[in-house]
Amino acid sequence: QKLTVEDVCNPRLAAIAAFASEQMHCPNPHPFCPEPFNFIHFGNIANHVESPERFIREMISATESVHKIWEMNELTKNGEISDENIFLQSSTTITKLEHVIWAELRMFLSAYSDMQCSLIENWPKDSYLKGWTVRLRRNGHHPFHIHDEGWVSGVVYLKVDQTGTSEGAIEFSNTQGNLPLLNDDFLKITLMPEVGDIL
Repeated sequence: QKLTVEDVCNPRLAAIAAFASEQMHCPNPHPFCPEPFNFIHFGNIANHVESPERFIREMISATESVHKIWEMNELTKNGEISDENIFLQSSTTITKLEHVIWAELRMFLSAYSDMQCSLIENWPKDSYLKGWTVRLRRNGHHPFHIHDEGWVSGVVYLKVDQTGTSEGAIEFSNTQGNLPLLNDDFLKITLMPEVGDIL
C-alpha cells in the first residue's frame, strides 16, 4: 500500500499489482493503470500516410539494412531482433515512421484523456522513442513481458502471416513471467493484427 502512494508512476510495480489483484480477486490499489485491458489501442498506418502500401514497402526495405541478432535475448524465440534503437538511424523512412508513431500517441492520449489514472494524468512532458525491428520465423514468439522502462509500449506490423493460422497473433494478460499463478482463472485477450496495424 505504501508503494502505491509513493511510486505512482512505476510500470513494473503497476503490472505486478494488476497481476496480484486479478489472482487474489481484489481491487487493484496501484493508480498507474488499474485496468490495463481498457487501454489496448488500435490504429493503422493508413490513418497517417497517403500511400500506406508504398510506405510499408519502404519501411521493410529500410529495416533490411538494420543489424539484427538471432534470438538475442530470452524474449525472442525463433526470430531475430535489431541490436540498436532504430530511431537513431539516419533514414528518411524511419523518420516518417517516427512522425506516424508520435501522431498515434497523440490520438491515444486524446482517446483516454478522461481516464483517472497516473498513466494519463502524469503523462510525461518530455519523451523520446525507442524501438527495434523483429522478424519471427514459423513458431517464433515472445513470451509474456512488459517494457518497464517505457511509459507505453506498442508495435507496428509491416508483415503478418497470411496462411490463416494463429501465427503472428498477440496475446494480452496480466501474467508476470515467472511469478507463480495462484489460479488459472485469468483473462487473456488474443488479437490477430493486419498489415499496417499500430497496436
